[in-house]
Amino acid sequence: MKVCFDHLRFLILSLILFSTAPFLAMADGHGTPFNDAVQAVRDENYGAAYEGFLSLAEATDHDAQYNLAILLRKGLGHPANYAQSLKWAWLADVGGNAKASKLCEELVEVIPDDTKETIRLQVKKVLDSRFEEGDSKVILQLAEYHLSIVIEPDYKSAYALRALAAAIGVKKALELRNEIEAELEPADLIEAQQMAATLFAGKNWLIEVVE
Repeated sequence: MKVCFDHLRFLILSLILFSTAPFLAMADGHGTPFNDAVQAVRDENYGAAYEGFLSLAEATDHDAQYNLAILLRKGLGHPANYAQSLKWAWLADVGGNAKASKLCEELVEVIPDDTKETIRLQVKKVLDSRFEEGDSKVILQLAEYHLSIVIEPDYKSAYALRALAAAIGVKKALELRNEIEAELEPADLIEAQQMAATLFAGKNWLIEVVE
């Protein structure tokens, strides 16, 4: 069976089909722990797969976050937990995992509003912690949180974060900042720019070289 390369990075195919066909190649950009977790799923050793992906997910591997969300959604290696599945799916989604948004949409439909709000706060806490540590990679993820995870998009906060990312040279941040500028009223735009300046001055951000 011919499998598109993009699908080789994710767990979803085999976990839905429960087939014996290979579901995940040793993906580019991943080391031995990720591949060990993949092999554990192949071997139907879901407990080991869960522990492996959990460790990687907590270390901000977004493919592992997605795979962990699938295991929690399916109840493999751990009792099914839709709330925690959504947490990891949201983190994978803002981290750029191409498959996560669909899983997020499915989970949002079956989880009560109060539980979703709790999970939003958990996701925000994870992202805020990385931001406070000066992790520049999380800036655009936090901006995306304010656009796609909160109930109503917060364009002001998203603009401020994207402006910060643009100022320190994060790739694609400039176009992303400009993309939402029209969503802000003039007074809100000025305030968002002041917010960005405050965030910029608050840490010794490493200025990145944009290729």
